[in-house]
Amino acid sequence: MTTVYFDSKMTDAERRGKIFAGDIFVFSPRQSTLELVDFARELIEAAFAPLPPRTAQFELSVERFVEIFGPLKPHFIHHPKTAALIRDVVAELGGDLNTSETGLKASISGP
Repeated sequence: MTTVYFDSKMTDAERRGKIFAGDIFVFSPRQSTLELVDFARELIEAAFAPLPPRTAQFELSVERFVEIFGPLKPHFIHHPKTAALIRDVVAELGGDLNTSETGLKASISGP
């Protein structure tokens, strides 16, 4: 049976084991997650301007929406600022940035 944990204080190793077993972790907003959300919002608003992103799908043809949104996802995922912000989230939640399991060591190596 899947367990959902809210604001758990488990260690990174314990949490990782439970995630791999199928459990779910939910955390209250933190400074790092709010900054990640704000950055994503900035990119989305810029891409869809002057339309409001929440309703753009109703105002654009499917083709035009895909033309805008298609490149937006990889732009966000591969943006250096996204990598830094994700590193901050993992660190704030007590994650180990040096473990290969996170995939962060190789993709988010700082200067």
